Amino acid sequence: MLRFILMRLLQAVPVLFIIATLTFFMVRLAPGGPFTEEKTIPKEIQQRIEEHYGLDRPLWEQYLLYFGILAKEVHKERVNFEPDETAKEVVVKAANATLRVHRSGRVEELNGTGSWLSRLSPNVVVVVFQQEGEPAREVNQQPLTFKPGEQEQVLELTDATLRVDRFGTVKVVKGTGSWLARALPPEVIVYQKGKHSGLLLGELGPSFKYPDFTVAPSPSPCSSASQRSSLPWPSVCLRASSPR
Repeated sequence: MLRFILMRLLQAVPVLFIIATLTFFMVRLAPGGPFTEEKTIPKEIQQRIEEHYGLDRPLWEQYLLYFGILAKEVHKERVNFEPDETAKEVVVKAANATLRVHRSGRVEELNGTGSWLSRLSPNVVVVVFQQEGEPAREVNQQPLTFKPGEQEQVLELTDATLRVDRFGTVKVVKGTGSWLARALPPEVIVYQKGKHSGLLLGELGPSFKYPDFTVAPSPSPCSSASQRSSLPWPSVCLRASSPR
């Protein structure tokens, strides 16, 4: 009898593995995203939620993360460089650390503890802007992030609607004025390694709780318990709910 039960359990392992694998790829092939809601949330908050669960990583890494083979990336920060910049100092408030990040991806720790890693983002960041003055200077800068495979975006402004592609070509769909664009050097993502929790039975499993990322009203400063986003939107505050 014991042998029969053990055989049944061993036979169930590959079946469960196949079911979990099919579930993973069916969810990825479905339209929309796992956090798509009827109520529109700010793009910056959406990006932070996707980063929290590793959805910004390549598909094969998401698959290994799903089973807990890869570790989570925590205290993640995205660093953008201007064409003439080779290094930049970054303050990671969540980890109480100050880093010097090089354009090549090398990371030096100036203050704080722990080991830091980096990788180049597959995304392309294009800055849309206008020029004024003599000598000409950039004004009304609008950064756009293109994910792999994304060729074009529509940028809605107060007095204009623009169509921008990932190569920096700008077309004015509605409105007036001259707009230009330039692509930034590859974005560097710095992070620390977290736990090998696995999303299948971990954060996205039975104990799933939606992370509490909120947007603070523009006139009100972020509370001390909140982390102000480093993205170019001053009213964004990110607050991660504590485990229950």
